[in-house]
Amino acid sequence: MSKDIIIEELNTLLRGTYMGIRSLEHYIQKTDNQELKHSFQAMQ
Repeated sequence: MSKDIIIEELNTLLRGTYMGIRSLEHYIQKTDNQELKHSFQAMQ
């Protein structure tokens, strides 16, 4: 594999991880269910 392909794949992985974390932060702020909130926080 070329260096450029490896860099692009790692960047894709990081973007996906970042989007997942941002989604969890959004749901943590919006939910009133404390058990769900703690579960989401544990995933972060």
